[in-house]
Amino acid sequence: MLPPFTDQADKLLVQLAYEYVSKKRRVAWSEVARKLRKRRIKKTPKELETRLRTLQRAHGVDLAKFPPCFFGESKPRLVGKVASTRVLNFQAASRLLLLIFGSVTNAEVRQKAGAMHENAGEPLPQAVNQVLDVIGTVEAEDILLDIGCGIGNIVAQFALQTRAQLWVGIEIRSDLCILRYKSINRHSSMESLQKNVLIRNGDTKSCGISTRPPFCLATIVYFNSFLFVDNVKLSVLNELCFHPRARFVIATEAFCPRHRPTCRSNFCAR
Repeated sequence: MLPPFTDQADKLLVQLAYEYVSKKRRVAWSEVARKLRKRRIKKTPKELETRLRTLQRAHGVDLAKFPPCFFGESKPRLVGKVASTRVLNFQAASRLLLLIFGSVTNAEVRQKAGAMHENAGEPLPQAVNQVLDVIGTVEAEDILLDIGCGIGNIVAQFALQTRAQLWVGIEIRSDLCILRYKSINRHSSMESLQKNVLIRNGDTKSCGISTRPPFCLATIVYFNSFLFVDNVKLSVLNELCFHPRARFVIATEAFCPRHRPTCRSNFCAR
């Protein structure tokens, strides 16, 4: 689990730092920390400086060119008002998922010869439900990202069982993206899934997980890394180290198997 820097804390941090930068003055981090404590944001000067550098890696060094959402009171919205705020329990969601994806065959998702990383290793709904239990409460302001989402069944289950404003997936195989749209389009009652679930066809190494919307706006990231080749895993790990908003990352294998409290790796430092 990553340190809890909220959206509001990020906005206030950028605004306070910009006050100094716009006057061509060095940021007085002790003063910034004092002002944030008045807003009940208790961070050390070093934590604030490190956080700003992380945000600058995602949005650029020039604070004046940061997205408008950092300087306004309203939170950015990627989608319109959610058609329905109804959240299904696991039993209802699993029945609906079976209806949507039950006709997908093993042959359609099986890996190609010599391309293990293109295998769609789709966890069953029960396993996904356990992931949701680990995450805990998902707020309406959250955005969920599934790296290597396959046919989109995990993203769909997140959408059915949580109140997040947007559910995003990235998948390298275009045929699986098409299969996902066909599966959902067969059911007119799935309109809310079409509006609030976004699946992008692309390579995780070049899609800009930490720098490009909507990926860089995710607050919760799911990464089923078992079937990814090593260089892709390292690329995703590096992106997650500099991700500006992710507060919770769930991966299916340990990035730091020998982790200890004094670990200094970039990922563990987050």
